[in-house]
Amino acid sequence: MWKCPFAFLGNKVQQAEAYPATDILQLNYDCYLEILSYLNTLEDQLNFARAHPKLCEIFMHHARFRYAKINVRMLESIVDWEYLLELCGSNIQECEVRCGNWDKDFVLPFMALLGKHCTNLWHMHLIFVQTYEMTSTQEPAENQDSIMEKLQELRGLRSLSLGYSNATQMKQLQDINNLESLYIHGIDVKLSSLDFVQAFSSMQQLRTLSLYFGSAYSRAQQVPDLATHCPLLEHLTLYMFNANLVDLGDFVNLKSLHLIARRNLAIETSLYRSLTTKYANRLQLLEIKNVKIEHHQANYIVRLKALRALLCDRWPIVAWPLLSQLTELECLQLKEHVAGGNESASTDVLLNVIADLTKLRHLKLGKQWPIDDTLVSAVREVLCRRTGAKSGEEHIPFVLTLSSDLAPELENKLSVLRLGYFLRVDLSGSTTCQHCKLDGPDDVYPKQVLGITCWD
Repeated sequence: MWKCPFAFLGNKVQQAEAYPATDILQLNYDCYLEILSYLNTLEDQLNFARAHPKLCEIFMHHARFRYAKINVRMLESIVDWEYLLELCGSNIQECEVRCGNWDKDFVLPFMALLGKHCTNLWHMHLIFVQTYEMTSTQEPAENQDSIMEKLQELRGLRSLSLGYSNATQMKQLQDINNLESLYIHGIDVKLSSLDFVQAFSSMQQLRTLSLYFGSAYSRAQQVPDLATHCPLLEHLTLYMFNANLVDLGDFVNLKSLHLIARRNLAIETSLYRSLTTKYANRLQLLEIKNVKIEHHQANYIVRLKALRALLCDRWPIVAWPLLSQLTELECLQLKEHVAGGNESASTDVLLNVIADLTKLRHLKLGKQWPIDDTLVSAVREVLCRRTGAKSGEEHIPFVLTLSSDLAPELENKLSVLRLGYFLRVDLSGSTTCQHCKLDGPDDVYPKQVLGITCWD
């Protein structure tokens, strides 16, 4: 038998004389929250708010933080969107919009509402859903160009994620000012070299730039030309870039660089040489992923004396001793272990590196590393000696992150191992530090390839 979810609000007849009837507007705040908990759709919650000014006030307080991030698909009516944004538009900080030819009559009014009500919206995640015919033979839809123009009306916009934009839309980036973070996934192969550089002509405030080149990997050759347009750039990420890139350019404020290839790529030695020449005293983080590093190239990398974090999945085993030269290193990730080598000798070299790098506080080993309780005990002993040499200093725990799939018995051994106050072991592989944590929308790119939204 179906039971009305609001039955608890009704008054029992036999109690009518003893307890006067309670008006719904006289309930306390917890009761209103109970009512809202039964309203599963946002449309129903908005209708609740429309019923009375007091209920509207309750909804606004409830939605203040709940809808700090919104998606254009959350509501199917522009009327509902207008009402919601009138109530709590100033609390909205992030928004995701997918746009294609089929919804041009919906997206443009929605973008206009964002510009009118969402004064504190700082990040926009804009994904263009292009059809094969449009990207290959036809001109881009007029409404999609207009969407880029609507971005200029978002006065508080400081961060933009742009997915699958075509050449015309990319060129319109030059009309958007005050961006501090820009994440571009997929660059149109029709975009000329000149237009690619010109798109960044208004990026004087840009501090974070992430470029996923895709099929237009040759455009990576124009990255050095962006240095004049982005004088404040501090963080640069290049996905699927050209293997023939020989120079990064001179970004005078660059602090972190992420070079991420699609497969086992070999980079020109000239690129490492140019990094050593220009960034030896200021680059603090270097990530090299899916890139094959030769021993002679490792010699250039360890000359980056200001590095505080080195994240590398294919560091050559013969170059491990060179890591001891990075005396400022605080975070080190070595994801792959060369199979078939002398595991005992490689462990000894790793322990020597830990002993030499006295500022190292986080070591992350990948799934291919042979992990046992002997290795963890050896790390503990090295840290004990290293800590004893600095007995007068305040000790910060050393974090050892293990990504290997450990056998249950080994996991039990490690869990009961006496580590001391200066060592912490993470068996899940999830612990990060201030240097290696994912920051911003960079980590959503693999999901964007699959067409999945990014609100994780």
